[in-house]
Amino acid sequence: DAFLDGQLQAVHVTPLGLCTHDFKVAPCPKMLNCVKDCDDYLFDTANQTHRHNLVQLRLRTELTLNQALAQKDRGERDLSENWIAEARATLAGVQRVLSTQPLGDTTVVRPFGGCDSRFDPLKET
Repeated sequence: DAFLDGQLQAVHVTPLGLCTHDFKVAPCPKMLNCVKDCDDYLFDTANQTHRHNLVQLRLRTELTLNQALAQKDRGERDLSENWIAEARATLAGVQRVLSTQPLGDTTVVRPFGGCDSRFDPLKET
C-alpha cells in the first residue's frame, strides 16, 4: 500500500502524442514505439505538431516498406521479411491513430484502448 500511495500519475509529452506510462515502475514495454498498440498512448487530435510528426513517420515508414518489398522481389537473401512486418505494424498503428475520432467535448483520444491503463481523466471538483 505504501508503494502504491507513493506513485504519482504523470503524463509525458512525446513527439507523437502523450504517454501515461509510469517509468518509475517499469521501462516502456513498447520501447517508445507508441503507435504499436500502446494502451498508455494518448493523441490530442487538435495538436498539429503531433499530427505532422505522425504523417512524417508514415511517409518514412512507407519508403522503408517499399524498399524492403523491392529487396524481397529481387530474391536476395536478406532480412527483408522482418523489415516488412515492422513497417506494416507501424503503418497500421499510425493509420489507427490518425483515424480515431474524439468523443464528446474532448480532443484527446486513446486509439489503442481496450486494456487496463493507468490513465484516469481529471475530474472537475
